[in-house]
Amino acid sequence: MHDVFIPGDATLSPFILLHGHGGRPQDLIPIAQRFNPAAPVLAVAAPLVEDGRTTYFRHLPDGSPHPASLQEAATTLMAHIEATLSAQGLTHAPTLLGFSNGADLAAYAMVTQPVPFRRALLFHPTISGAIAGAEIEPLAVWASYGRQDPHLSETGFQALMTALRLSGATVTTYAHDFGHGINAAELQAAQSWLRQQKG
Repeated sequence: MHDVFIPGDATLSPFILLHGHGGRPQDLIPIAQRFNPAAPVLAVAAPLVEDGRTTYFRHLPDGSPHPASLQEAATTLMAHIEATLSAQGLTHAPTLLGFSNGADLAAYAMVTQPVPFRRALLFHPTISGAIAGAEIEPLAVWASYGRQDPHLSETGFQALMTALRLSGATVTTYAHDFGHGINAAELQAAQSWLRQQKG
């Protein structure tokens, strides 16, 4: 697979899209275009295939992220995003939108290194909150959780949110009583939060 780039108004914050495990770059484009149809979009393709499913990083046998693979993916893909935006002449700070595997990668990157975005919407991250983080540049984060999500407990989700806050992020959370999928009310909440952000 290859990245998908959709040109738009270069004066607007571009969207960076990181899809879920087993997904493809096109998956989140309708959400970005719902939030701001005029904004440029860079949908980044997961570079790996694991057990027949696309992924940004490899996993251990128990399903948890492989630490070295996760670290390498975060460093490599953040640099790739920055270089691609620069090549497209986009200078405004991007807004990241990630789901599941893509949200995991973004969350890990945010607490371990500088990132090329200042806002992030994380739909159903599944990564554990046990991340050794460092204080980084201030970020605004919106993150969602399904109380019936089989991939992460509420305790794990709250631990991840704590790690993000300790790294300097301002975090807003949204929970619903369903599972791992994104629903209409969740999208509305994310869109309302995004409209309140500056820049």
